[in-house]
Amino acid sequence: DSSEPNSRSVVGNSRTSKGVVSSKSSRGATGKLKDISRLGRRVVGIHACSEVIKVRPGAVHSVYLKKPYGSHKGLEYFYDWAKANDVPCLEENDAFFKSFMQVHQGVCLAVSEKPQFDFAQIVAKEKALVLALDGIEDPHNLGAMIRTSWLMGVDGILLPENRATSLTSTSMKVACGGAEHVPLSEETNLASSIKAFKAKGFWVYGLSHKAEQSVWDVEFNEKSVLVVGAEDNGMRLPVERECDMLISLPQVDASASYNASVATAMVVSEYFRQFSKQSKD
Repeated sequence: DSSEPNSRSVVGNSRTSKGVVSSKSSRGATGKLKDISRLGRRVVGIHACSEVIKVRPGAVHSVYLKKPYGSHKGLEYFYDWAKANDVPCLEENDAFFKSFMQVHQGVCLAVSEKPQFDFAQIVAKEKALVLALDGIEDPHNLGAMIRTSWLMGVDGILLPENRATSLTSTSMKVACGGAEHVPLSEETNLASSIKAFKAKGFWVYGLSHKAEQSVWDVEFNEKSVLVVGAEDNGMRLPVERECDMLISLPQVDASASYNASVATAMVVSEYFRQFSKQSKD
């Protein structure tokens, strides 16, 4: 999904009466998807695609619309934008979209750029918040976390390269545009990456059932890393060891746990609340 583009060519070579390129490739959906992958990451869904056009319009290499696009609410906007900006626009059938996502809303963009994680820029800030996600495997959860991070001003997200989901079409769609604002960095060693932030004065808080202190009782450091582990196993031990403090979320049943994206929203919103209050005082 995140491969860099190496061509502006698109599948298909004939135009309909409305001016949309109609794909006539005989290679089928798999071959077409390879073409998109060469052009960039696949962004799917009306909200996610609209945010791409708003934030990085020059990075859109091609637009894919479900045929007939004129009968689908909201799709004409993407055709009109593509035509006005001289971006190739192709009509595809439902099978094409469902070959990589069941719920697609009839629009997909091939995008060559994404927000870049800049360690030096983040650590130079007086106040900064980084989210470290250890072992999140569900792309829907990741998408919800990205959406929360966008709206709560998170500066960046750290992910492990292995045994975790990445920035997929599904996670970008669920993020509803958040993926265009929050940079992600996939780390070979998440614990070491967290340690690098500690060396620059960040305080590391890990959500854990082992914690004796509630998130409501914590006074967050201005420069913080919040660590959220997988719902079933939590943080891995090397990551937990890098935490300066383990904190918990209030709940009435200690034997259960919050959904990981809900837990993330709760702890990030408490950080946001504390510093929003300070700015008003």
